[in-house]
Amino acid sequence: MPPQTDVEGGYKFLSAVLFLLVALPLAGYAIFPGNSYASFLSYPSRLLLVPIHEFGHLILIYFTEFSGIPSSYMDTPIRMTGSLFEVFVPFVFVFFFIFGSRRYALACLLLVVAGSALINWGAYIKSASNPSGSGINPYMELAEVSLENHDWYRVLSRYNALDKAELLGDMLMGLGFVVALMGFFSSVFEVNLVLNYGSSSDFMLLMLYGSIPTLILSLAYFKPSRIVFSLLLLIPLLIHFYKKVLPGLEEEMEEVDEEIKEEEAENEGKKNQTNSKVS
Repeated sequence: MPPQTDVEGGYKFLSAVLFLLVALPLAGYAIFPGNSYASFLSYPSRLLLVPIHEFGHLILIYFTEFSGIPSSYMDTPIRMTGSLFEVFVPFVFVFFFIFGSRRYALACLLLVVAGSALINWGAYIKSASNPSGSGINPYMELAEVSLENHDWYRVLSRYNALDKAELLGDMLMGLGFVVALMGFFSSVFEVNLVLNYGSSSDFMLLMLYGSIPTLILSLAYFKPSRIVFSLLLLIPLLIHFYKKVLPGLEEEMEEVDEEIKEEEAENEGKKNQTNSKVS
């Protein structure tokens, strides 16, 4: 995927704003979820995911009403759609900015949002084993969380999988951690290129740049799910680098060497001509 070469002012401004106000706080919260400052700074960005989540529920609720399908058949899909939609929407924009407009800085920044949505999904599933507190219903009203209205308690208990809530939640949170930090560290490189040099990089290279510090942090925290997902993403990126990127870099280096040799030969020829004239 070749990079976008024309970088306009609006793209620079949007990249900088999203990095400072969205990606940085969300990445901080992913690394330090118990830190009050990280929680406070990331709260506005995390709050934006709530309407997306609830809108996912509403889509199927209204579809069920208008289609005439018995609500008992649609209860499980309706309850699952909120979390799925919360993750789906950011990834749609990620793919658009990768393959559509090739604005890789925005793609990386939205990967942080997508990773945060995965973390939310995992945390929601984990809480199914002990629903408590308060939340927002599909009509954006504050409601007490109970066994009756906790989406994933109802889904998992229906399939006798409530004992898997912790495992499934940890896996999704681990994947979200990896996706969010890969997006963040990749955006550090790309936003720097966009703002300071008005250029862009290859997207797969950006992902490789982001995957290495993500793996290091995953190893530092030593959570198996994070390490596994980090390796699963890093290995194909390394294969791509050695098979696709490195040969191209070697060809470029050879071309540069040839240009240098030609320039040296030309300079040597001019020097010899000058010496012959003097003699």
